[in-house]
Amino acid sequence: MSTVYLLRDKAFRRTYIGATVNFTRRLRQHRREIKGGARRTSRFDEVHVVAYFSGVPDFVRALSLEWFCKRPRVLKRVSEPAHSRFS
Repeated sequence: MSTVYLLRDKAFRRTYIGATVNFTRRLRQHRREIKGGARRTSRFDEVHVVAYFSGVPDFVRALSLEWFCKRPRVLKRVSEPAHSRFS
């Protein structure tokens, strides 16, 4: 099972969306408790979890969900009412 997650810094200036198979380990990497590839959040003063989706069946689907969440234009199109998309 995989997890897709949204992090933010203390002042809510920056956000980060990621996917992982081990959320606990990955969060510890983002918080610099253990070493590992968390370069994108290295400038965050503190890392806070905003939301996460656990139980994604496989990592490929988790990466697809991560990609979808990183594209606000795609989300906007999906959230518009159907009648406004087709008029």
